[in-house]
Amino acid sequence: MPGPVTDLIAEPAQQLISVERSSALSCFHSLLMLVHTDKYSGLGEWVYETEAALTDEERERHILVMIGLHYASRPQQAWSSFPAFVDHLEALPAPELRDRILRKYHSLPTLKDGEAKAPFNAEAILRSEEDYMAYLAQRFPETVVQNPIEQQAYRYLIDPPALQALVTSHLKSMWDRFLAKEWEENATVENASVEAFRKVDYTSMSKEDALTFFSGQPVDPDRWACMLRDAARLVFVPSIHIGPYLGYLETKSALYIFFGARSPQGFLNADHHLSHAELLVRLRALADDNRLHILKMLAQVQELKSQDIIERLDLSQSAASRHLQQLSATGFLTERRCEGAKCYQFNPDRMEDTLEALRSYLLKGSGGPA
Repeated sequence: MPGPVTDLIAEPAQQLISVERSSALSCFHSLLMLVHTDKYSGLGEWVYETEAALTDEERERHILVMIGLHYASRPQQAWSSFPAFVDHLEALPAPELRDRILRKYHSLPTLKDGEAKAPFNAEAILRSEEDYMAYLAQRFPETVVQNPIEQQAYRYLIDPPALQALVTSHLKSMWDRFLAKEWEENATVENASVEAFRKVDYTSMSKEDALTFFSGQPVDPDRWACMLRDAARLVFVPSIHIGPYLGYLETKSALYIFFGARSPQGFLNADHHLSHAELLVRLRALADDNRLHILKMLAQVQELKSQDIIERLDLSQSAASRHLQQLSATGFLTERRCEGAKCYQFNPDRMEDTLEALRSYLLKGSGGPA
């Protein structure tokens, strides 16, 4: 079958740092968030509503496509639209999708230092399910490999046409049922965010400074150091769905970083819809009894370790982690490493500017007090 029409491929700008709305990559990243709803609170409402709307069978298939067959379903470049990207996958020789997964895995270092890697050989890797699982165990910690998902993935890897049919039919279904309307409805806010950031000169910033600038918060340098160092270009993409967090997808030519659709700090005359979207992210972080208790507790003491918070509020480790992640990502808490643990402090400045932003949003132009 012929390849994709070349004018369907979006040619990226060549500057080192840019901001844009990217259809295929944004939509894929939104689909990826559906498998992490149990890990993060504060994502966009669409994420939780869509995940809840899936049947058990659809949910299982979605996890398989997004995790077990991730590198077959993931865009490797920017495309003008999500359907154009899916058409491209459908037009590829089926074995190429299989080999995208296996070659990515083969590029990873083995866990045992000094262990020699055999030349790439798809048939040898897939000789049996046991061989495939052993191959994964050489490259991923046990905590990362989800055996039931990878065992399902193996059954498709040995049947490339079935793999291609599964990936493309699932992506088409998710686009038609959930993404197409959502992509259009989010255009106003996300385009406003793009335009707001383009009015600021960020071209002379370092990669690290640009990451802080677009996220609006200090970021963990250790987590991002390698990715920033290796990225030829950074493309920042505003997203309604990601809430207060940062996400990323690496392509052949750039590192795409997703941030909550917002305006730059200190930006005057922010779009009304953009102010509304940013406020919702912060207010969602406050709309929970446990998170309010955490904030009040930390407002009364200088600093607490995560374990102290868990014990004082009688929370599970996973629940405390979700709450602390959301409060830190929205800036209501600051965190640092102390004695091998994470320590948290209340950030009064963030609370003050949130209250001021709410006041401005509600009263601006309403005839209320200036």
